[in-house]
Amino acid sequence: MQDHEYTQIERKNVLILGLCEALTMSMNSILLTIDPLIGYTLVDEKSQSTAPIALFQVAGMLSTFPASFSMKWFGRRWGFILGVLIGIVGAGIGIYGIYTKSITFFCISTFLIGFCNGFSGFYGFAAADAVRESHRSRAISLVMAGGILAALIGPLLVVWTQNIMNSQSFIGPFFSIVILQFITLFLLIFLNIPKIKEANKKQAGKPIIEVIKQPNFIISLLGGMCSFGAMASVMTASPLAMTMHQYSIDSTAFSMQAHLLGMFIPSLFTGKLIARFNPVRIMVCGVAINLISVVISTTEFNLLNIYFSLFFLGLGWNFIFTSATTLLTEVGSSEDQAMIQAIYEFVVLVFVAFFVYASGWIMDKLGWTALNLINIPILFILLITIVLTQQQRHYLKT
Repeated sequence: MQDHEYTQIERKNVLILGLCEALTMSMNSILLTIDPLIGYTLVDEKSQSTAPIALFQVAGMLSTFPASFSMKWFGRRWGFILGVLIGIVGAGIGIYGIYTKSITFFCISTFLIGFCNGFSGFYGFAAADAVRESHRSRAISLVMAGGILAALIGPLLVVWTQNIMNSQSFIGPFFSIVILQFITLFLLIFLNIPKIKEANKKQAGKPIIEVIKQPNFIISLLGGMCSFGAMASVMTASPLAMTMHQYSIDSTAFSMQAHLLGMFIPSLFTGKLIARFNPVRIMVCGVAINLISVVISTTEFNLLNIYFSLFFLGLGWNFIFTSATTLLTEVGSSEDQAMIQAIYEFVVLVFVAFFVYASGWIMDKLGWTALNLINIPILFILLITIVLTQQQRHYLKT
């Protein structure tokens, strides 16, 4: 295959993955806006209102190994298609659960959609597979830039569709999730990422204990855990906090829009920053930005502060997560990557599921300020680990 032709295939795959990321994140933004509110209306114990969205994260956690190895055996395209089909079924059950006011069916729905979301968590890794090694950080960043479209589409769909059924204001947004999933299914038909070559499959990978002891893996894993944990707890609780302060669903949707813009606008240039300054330095910048978010969110509770704090929360997450994903692609051989990626996604989502579930209890018992202040020690743990790991690496080189 000629270099020019290969570049065209690379661009097509990255474009498809970026659009699929946009559609998936639109779905997620709809869920994150309305799911805690639906849970709040369906449960008697209000501290349990984030339980359905916690199930969403648990399902994503449980899907990581099936998703990773199905893609290894059958290819990225068929793995992603399987995930989308599960999501379509889940969204349909969600419509039924909302209509019948059944918390059981609604929880089943969020679990299945979360399982689907676990598959979509591999879009960035698929982008790394789809391009040459020198283009990996940029490809990952460009795929994540699809979230910019999600920031525009997702919240607007909540606003536009909430009144389709006046008696059931949340059914319309769930119908839009079904439509988004069908569009994703159509796009994935054109994805063309070759499976791992048989020669590579036969290569013996490193013992997994050797892989997870590598500094890049440690920093990457902790970066994913801390960035997602800090972001998910605040992002999940913000709709509840805004409802408690009598803000409308429209205001909540637009706060999510500000957050998503912070998460994904930087993807237009994060890859270039990582290539120039290295992933670890960009990760440290992300920690600093997340601390700024905590400062803003713990001052007066008003719309302007909420919008800015959620924007900076997303911005810091982007810097940390993109850096962590880039570092992870440098760990181990191609044979090791399926296991490495599965372990990474599993552990990160365990952490996220815990924090999402706990956010409802913390909001109910301790309040918004306490929820945000808890992120400070989490971020400092990541910062200290980065410093110690870099010192160890410098010591081994001398």
